[in-house]
Amino acid sequence: MNTFLLTKETCHLAIRCNDEMIYITKQDSPQTIRLHSSIGNRVPMHASAIGKALMAHMPLEERRALLD
Repeated sequence: MNTFLLTKETCHLAIRCNDEMIYITKQDSPQTIRLHSSIGNRVPMHASAIGKALMAHMPLEERRALLD
């Protein structure tokens, strides 16, 4: 099932570009309090949930190189 339908929270789809994530699409939350972001925004991998999820599955040496 679609995560957005379960949580009603903002969901992003992003791609990695070096040590950043670039938001390529999103589904905004209908909630009053929500995350503000824009398509095309770049965020450091360590500063976004989607980046952290990606780093969690990287080889240790690659992850260390990104965080140095």
